[in-house]
Amino acid sequence: MPTGQRLQQLTPTLGGLPRLWWDLSLPVSRKTYWISAVLLFAIKYLGDVGIALFSVGHVPWSLWHYLSPFWGHLLTIADEPWAMASMVLWALPFLWLGATLTARRAKHAGIPPSVALGFFVPGLNYCLVLALGLEREEELLGDDGLMETTGDDDVDPELAEQANAFRHLLVSVAWGALAGLLTFVGPFFVLESPYGFALFAGGPFCVGLVTGFLYGRRSISLGKTQGVVQLALLVGLGALLFFGIEGAICLAMAYPLAAPLAALGGMMGHAFAQPHRFSQAPSVSRLWIFLLLAPLLTAFDHGRPLPEFRELVTAVEIDAPPEAVWPHVIQFTELPPADELVFRLGIAHPIRARIEGEGVGAVRYCEFSTGPFVEPITRWDEPYRLSFDVTDQPPTMEEWSPYDIHPPHLTESLTSQRGEFRLIPLPGGRTRLEGSTWYRHDLYPQAYWNLWSDSLIHTIHRRVLDHIADRSLQQEHQTS
Repeated sequence: MPTGQRLQQLTPTLGGLPRLWWDLSLPVSRKTYWISAVLLFAIKYLGDVGIALFSVGHVPWSLWHYLSPFWGHLLTIADEPWAMASMVLWALPFLWLGATLTARRAKHAGIPPSVALGFFVPGLNYCLVLALGLEREEELLGDDGLMETTGDDDVDPELAEQANAFRHLLVSVAWGALAGLLTFVGPFFVLESPYGFALFAGGPFCVGLVTGFLYGRRSISLGKTQGVVQLALLVGLGALLFFGIEGAICLAMAYPLAAPLAALGGMMGHAFAQPHRFSQAPSVSRLWIFLLLAPLLTAFDHGRPLPEFRELVTAVEIDAPPEAVWPHVIQFTELPPADELVFRLGIAHPIRARIEGEGVGAVRYCEFSTGPFVEPITRWDEPYRLSFDVTDQPPTMEEWSPYDIHPPHLTESLTSQRGEFRLIPLPGGRTRLEGSTWYRHDLYPQAYWNLWSDSLIHTIHRRVLDHIADRSLQQEHQTS
C-alpha cells in the first residue's frame, strides 16, 4: 500500500481524543499533540472568558493575558475571591492534561518524560510545547497495530529533503532556546542576586551547546551551525521579552556578551555531534540531560560576595570662580530636555536638584526621570566641597517592554553609596568642578558590565556638570 494511503498511528478523530487524553498508556504523536494543545487551549480560554465576564467588574479577557509573566493575568481578578478561585479550579484539569500529554509526547519522541516538569514554569511551557511538537517521534505501534508514517510516495524527494532540513532547523532552535530559558529559571528562583555566571555565561553557552549538538548531527558545516546557534540565541532573548521577563534595552546590552559564549558552546556541541569524532554520535534522547542540569549552574553563583564600591570621577573646567559655581552645585534649576540617545532609550537621567536646609544634615533631592535620589549632606565646605550619602534611589531605567515589568536589576543590581562635588580654584578666576559617585553592581562579569555602567554614569555626570557650568557662566556674565 502506498505510504500516502496508510492510516497514521495515534492521530485519532476528534471523538477519539478524550480517550487518548485520559488513557495514560497511549503514546502521543506530533499531530495529536498539536491538535490537543489547540483544542484544550481553546476550551480553557472560553471558560476563562466566561469567568471574567461574569465577575463583578465584568473584566475583559483576551489572549494577551496568557503572556503576562508568572501567571500575572490572575491579578486582573485578584479582588474577587470567587472569580480567582473559579479560575484556579478551572485551570487544574488543564494543567494535569498538559503535563501528562507533554510527558507522553516526550516519551514518544525518545526523551525522558521528566522534561514535562517544564510545563509548570510560566513562559517555558510554551517553548516546551513548541519543541516537543516539532520533535520527530520514535517508531511506535499503537493499539491498532498501525505505525505512524509521514510523507507520500509521490512527494518530490528534493522538496521532502528541504522540508526535513527546515524542520530540523526549527527543532534545533526550539530546543536550544529552551535550554537557555531553563538557565534563567534557576537564578531567579534560587538566588537573591540572580545576575551571575549561570545567567550571563551558562545560559548562552547552553543555547550554543544544545543547538550546535542538534543541528550538527545533520550539518557538517560549522559556519552554518554557528548561524543557527545565533538564531536560537535571538529566539531565546526574544522569548524573555515576549513573556515580560526582561526588557529590550537590557537584552540588547547583554547580547554582545552572550553571542561569543553561545558561539563557543555551538562549536563544542557541533564537535560532539560529528560521527567521525566518535564511534557513534550521541543519541538525541539524551539531550534532556542538558536541559535538566542547566538550572544547576546556579551553584557557581552560590555565596558570591558583592564587589567593593568604586569611585567614578568626571570633571569640567568653568570660567567662573568657586563662589559663583557653588550655588548651582547645591541645587540647580530644570535641565533642558535630554537629547542623548541613551536617555531617549529610557536610561534614567537628571532633571533638577533641590535642597532642604543648609550645612551638614540638610537633605538634597536630585530628581531623575524615574524618581528622586535622596542625599543627606555629610560634608559642607562652602564653596569647595559638598559630600552626601545616598539613602534612597529610583530605578536605573524605564525598560522597553509590552508589559509593566520590574526586573530586579532596575532597582537592586546597581547601588549608589555616596557622591561628592569638589570645586578646585584655578588661575584666572576659573574652577575645576569634579563630580564623584561611589557605586557597585552585582552583574557578572564585572569587567563587561563596568563598561556599560561607567559610560552611563559619566554621561549622567556630564549632563549635570555642563548644566552647572552654563548656569554659573550666565550668572557671572549678569553680575559683571
